[in-house]
Amino acid sequence: IISAEFDRRSTLRAMLRNQHGIVDDTRGSGGRNKSPEVTAFVLFFATFTMVIGKELSTVEVKPHNPTSRKSLTNLDDDMEVAKTIAKAQIDLGYHTLSLMRVRKLSPEPVTYKLLIQACGRCRVTHRAQQLMEMLARDGLATNSEIYTSLITAFSGGNENEPSALAIYRESNASEAASSVTGASIPLMGRRKTEGSEHSSISELTSPDSTKKKRDRIKNAMSSFSSNRKLFKKPRSKRKVVSSSSPSSLTKKKNLRTTPSIVTQIELGESLLDSLYPGLVIDTESDACPKCAKTLTEDDIISGWTPCASKNYQTCCPSCNTKFVPKFSVSCNSSSFEGSQGRGTSLYCDYLSPWVLLREIRSVISATEGIESVLNEKFRSGSDIKATLWWNLIVTFRRYKLPYIFLLQGSFQNQLILPSPSLTESMTDIHAA
Repeated sequence: IISAEFDRRSTLRAMLRNQHGIVDDTRGSGGRNKSPEVTAFVLFFATFTMVIGKELSTVEVKPHNPTSRKSLTNLDDDMEVAKTIAKAQIDLGYHTLSLMRVRKLSPEPVTYKLLIQACGRCRVTHRAQQLMEMLARDGLATNSEIYTSLITAFSGGNENEPSALAIYRESNASEAASSVTGASIPLMGRRKTEGSEHSSISELTSPDSTKKKRDRIKNAMSSFSSNRKLFKKPRSKRKVVSSSSPSSLTKKKNLRTTPSIVTQIELGESLLDSLYPGLVIDTESDACPKCAKTLTEDDIISGWTPCASKNYQTCCPSCNTKFVPKFSVSCNSSSFEGSQGRGTSLYCDYLSPWVLLREIRSVISATEGIESVLNEKFRSGSDIKATLWWNLIVTFRRYKLPYIFLLQGSFQNQLILPSPSLTESMTDIHAA
């Protein structure tokens, strides 16, 4: 049995190296950050943002009879529900992005870019102001890719609502006019003057609610525009975590979270346990093949080589021997397929966030997209796919990130809803 398991894992590892994986991690893709925690956040956004707006796109291509009033009414209802779900998904993405600031992690541009692009796909702009303010605070206003994505995402929307692109142009025109007349009022944090600053806005919009919304976005865009210049200077001295040394690794129990994230994590744990009764994921029992020291999960993480997306090995803290770590997954379900068949434990290579990010991106690119990963068949066997899926669960659990979206393939109802309580969510969810 031991020999068979060794051969199985060796074969899977060879297939991972040969059949999957992006050769080079291109600039700005997020795989070059030395922090495993930051890379775990990048992995979250690389997968979760592809889920955002799926219901909306499905409704948009849904066939309907344009001459039937009932058909149009149903379509409008479906569209409204899909938009509500998309907003809830954007909210979860925003709260997860905010979690990086709570933990004082160095910002990774690709996380902003992916979330902003998702906002653009869904035409959801209710988080535009907060995102622009966060970009300014994190000193990323000069990033050209983020800036382009921001303008593209928030340049459209409801025709009755202000366009962020139009406001940005208006802000630039106002800035240019100020420079000609010698005005020295800074864009960032400037106060509203009587009449002059709002005359052009009031001409464009008459309702008070629209005007206020336009003003808020205008101020945010003004701050963002100003900070593109301000942040060409050295960034703020805000203390961030960027080291990959063992001393900088935050223990799981000490990771800070927020109520909104805790709710999603708890719901994900409940649903995962319902799918896999008596689930046990053991990441603390792997031993060094040379000195037999049992490595903790933090030992394994600290032994990974940062940014090495092709390196599957960790380093033993006792004897410095390099080896491929593993973890095991078991549950009480007789239908669970492990390494040696149904009812046995599944042994998986423990992949670093850098390796996992590369592999998941490759799978998504080579298949039908994120749907292949969400499909419960993806994780039902004991092959490479199951190894990748359970590594996603292990990584997100280790860094206390939401993973409920990975379970969507096993449920009919949408799992991410607008600010639900845990009790209400559990009541409304039914297994497929």
